[in-house]
Amino acid sequence: MTIMVANFRACFALALLCAALPSMAAPPMVGGCQVYPANNYWNTPIDQLQVHPSSAAWVNTIGLTGRLHADWGNKLNDGGVPPINEIVSYGIPFITVTGSQPGVPIVFDVSSESDAGPYPIPSTAPIEGGPGSTGDRHVLVIETTNCILYELDAGAPVSGGASWTAYSGAKFDLKTNGPLRPADFTSADAAGLPIFPGLVRWEEIAAGEIAHAIRFTANLIWGREAGNYKYLWPARHYSGFNTTATRPPMGARFRLKSSFVIPANFDPATKVILRAMQKYGLVLADGGSDWFFQGVSNTSFPDAVFSELTTVAGSNFEAVDTLPLQIDVNSGVAVQLPGAPTNLAATASSGQAVFTFTAPADGGSPITAHTVTCNPGARTGAATVSPITITGLTDGVALTCSVTAANVTGVGTPSGAISVTPGPPATAPGTPAIGTATPGNGQAMITFTPPASDGGSPITGYTATCNP
Repeated sequence: MTIMVANFRACFALALLCAALPSMAAPPMVGGCQVYPANNYWNTPIDQLQVHPSSAAWVNTIGLTGRLHADWGNKLNDGGVPPINEIVSYGIPFITVTGSQPGVPIVFDVSSESDAGPYPIPSTAPIEGGPGSTGDRHVLVIETTNCILYELDAGAPVSGGASWTAYSGAKFDLKTNGPLRPADFTSADAAGLPIFPGLVRWEEIAAGEIAHAIRFTANLIWGREAGNYKYLWPARHYSGFNTTATRPPMGARFRLKSSFVIPANFDPATKVILRAMQKYGLVLADGGSDWFFQGVSNTSFPDAVFSELTTVAGSNFEAVDTLPLQIDVNSGVAVQLPGAPTNLAATASSGQAVFTFTAPADGGSPITAHTVTCNPGARTGAATVSPITITGLTDGVALTCSVTAANVTGVGTPSGAISVTPGPPATAPGTPAIGTATPGNGQAMITFTPPASDGGSPITGYTATCNP
């Protein structure tokens, strides 16, 4: 009679499945329209981008000691300073209309760089600064049937709104990433960019996140370089003719440093705004007062928001290099972080483990590295492709491991985690000691003592073999 014992060592484990595409926030919405696709420049996080080589000079020009200023308010009039009863709206207001809104003719001062009318602007469309304003007088209209944004600079109604005049104007299809405006063309903004996508809106704050970059202004702008107009993608227009490279150009993007600790006692709305500045940043879109950033006035904004924001100095900001985001100079589509690798598995042996996985979507730029991280101990291994081997592990210590992919914009979402325990390969267990064999009606009951050694892996079963 011979007793045979089988054993088994798990040599691999499958990862939890994750989406192969990058994890992107849903694009901002207004009137049922997305405000550009999720992979648009405006909606792309820049918290992992490299600091721009000119960051220190540009921030110094805008002002190290200058403070943030929210260029909107929570009151919808100024108390009657203009002609009595005239409403003056702080910030940059907008209005939504449907596709049934009739178009009206527009006469532009700069018709050669403006998109021709008609524009569906109602006579009730709000004007930045109010009807009597002598300022920028931006007019923003979103036609929600086709999701087209119409913007005017220095807009003024004629004959009660039967037509309008404006310095310049532009149309933007919010459903697509492009094409951008022609090179060197202005819009209703000096940078040739749309205004609306960069505005702070209370609805986003109430939802808990501003998932896009924020528009801001500065006074001293770099406008010319080697005889050419100077601006950074996706901006399409310059401001002024100054050739000083220590000034920022239109389109320069800045972020609140990750080292800035948002005070715990700040109003929740203030925290949402500052988190957006760390994750999505600020885009220089127009000339104006330093560190002024724009939004839409709403009575829901607490007074504390405006005072708290003024405590944040320019020295807490840095310019980032957005060139790695660019795929096509004529499109607003931006490179995204890679997705999460899938199908992670590991084969463990003494002192090491070999990991295999499926590479994710690259986000629009080649993956430069995959990195497996195991804890405890933060043990890592990296390679451009699968497999990856990590050595120097301690036998018998269980590890939890995952893998990430990186491209020029940063490191993407990690894969699902798996458990791995390094150790020597399992061997056959020892021989059980036979006790007794008690015969019965067509059967026998066998007793035995388990072997002293399980071969390095739990015994999973026993087999009794009788001959002849």
